[in-house]
Amino acid sequence: MEDLRDRIEAKLVKFGEAKVRGHGTTLANIMAAKRRRKAERRSAVGRKPLPPRLTLVGDTINIRYLGKDKTTEIILRPGMDVDEVMVAADIELDDFIAELNKQDELAIAPLDKPLFDINTEWIDAMEATTPDYTNRQRRRWAEDLKRGFDPVLLRNLKRRSGIDYINKMLAGIEDKDKRERVYNRCVLRLQMQARAIDDYYNNLHSADDVRRRTDIPLPIPRIFDYSLTYDQLVRLVKAAQGWKWVPGKGDWEEDFDDDLVVVERYIWIYFYSGTRDETILPLEWGINFESGSIHAAKGIIYRKPYGAKRTNKRAEPAHLLAPLRDMARAWEKEDFEHGWVNVLHDVNGNPIDDMTSRFDAVKKKAGLEWCRVHDLKHTGVTWMLHAGLDINVLSSAMCTTVKTLMTQYAHLQFLWLKAKATSRAPDLSFKALEKVVPKSSEAWKLRAARHAAKKKAERDAKNARRVCEQASGEEVIHAAG
Repeated sequence: MEDLRDRIEAKLVKFGEAKVRGHGTTLANIMAAKRRRKAERRSAVGRKPLPPRLTLVGDTINIRYLGKDKTTEIILRPGMDVDEVMVAADIELDDFIAELNKQDELAIAPLDKPLFDINTEWIDAMEATTPDYTNRQRRRWAEDLKRGFDPVLLRNLKRRSGIDYINKMLAGIEDKDKRERVYNRCVLRLQMQARAIDDYYNNLHSADDVRRRTDIPLPIPRIFDYSLTYDQLVRLVKAAQGWKWVPGKGDWEEDFDDDLVVVERYIWIYFYSGTRDETILPLEWGINFESGSIHAAKGIIYRKPYGAKRTNKRAEPAHLLAPLRDMARAWEKEDFEHGWVNVLHDVNGNPIDDMTSRFDAVKKKAGLEWCRVHDLKHTGVTWMLHAGLDINVLSSAMCTTVKTLMTQYAHLQFLWLKAKATSRAPDLSFKALEKVVPKSSEAWKLRAARHAAKKKAERDAKNARRVCEQASGEEVIHAAG
């Protein structure tokens, strides 16, 4: 307030006719400040927006609040008195707060707000700064919560509501891997809703900020990442092509679903380029300035819109590996005959918003329910290195640093490593890769499990040594004291 007072006084002095008085706070200023503090009811929990404050814009006093400016009728003119201007500004500010309070009273009571509306309003507010894929995913999560989350109103939210929701969604699921996947998805939905509720409270003007929350458990971390074997990837591809694996017979039976045919493209793009869901789904053929694209003729994938700036995720255009380039050219020719522009589309050529349900159906048909879609990138990196592809070339194709590839994605087995080709590039076709990757699913899983157990034992031993060193250090200090 003093800073504003000084600026007003300087402006009036500049006019040459201001009645300058000594600095000091008037009784009206003190009462107005008390009224504002009472109206704000600021909470120590969470982040609140800045309170309403007065600003001087040109010769006019404005009120700034919630990112908006409201112009008052107070315009500085020659002959005005500083104290009178300050009192008038306080009155305008109080009227503005009263107006906001009245809007809140006329609106729905804060605790009677439906949780679905809170979620959708937050999603709408974040839409401008969030990728389209993420927005669509959040809207699906909001719909899922509307169907499965028992509390409908914010008033009904309890501490155990989140745990009850997870238990409800896990009811009847016996498979351990599937339970973990469903559990983690529920946690993600609850985390999104918690952010939406916090944002809702932050934007309340006058309601009591006694926040209702629900306990959200931590997600279950995956013990280790798989690199699929040759027979497992074959089963995924064949399931997408219209077959179903029958474990009892150890054979295939026909089960064609034209809605799942697109999953085969999805598998190959993920396997050979490591491109994630949010980037794969919007891909179009040719050059696109609004989303990612694949230029099949040049064999280049643009993970971001053409000409877009680099972000925290590497977004440089990358050359497709030869097998994927050849497949992309065939796919593009097939789509252009129908006039379709999306790389991944349904049977009618419409873009696909969600591949999760389709991939889950293919996994089930292949008998690989435990498989994650991101295992395809782990598999692609491992197989290409087994085949002798240079790590720097692979890094460029996958848009992933060499260090990340080697520490997180490469699950090498030296028995299958092939010497690097010096005269020509290695053959990376699916048929050729059969010679350089293990085919036994059980042997691969056992070796991966042993590797994960060894790493865990090393971490536990390291932590135990650290605890012992700290304890011994404390004993030495205590003895010296």
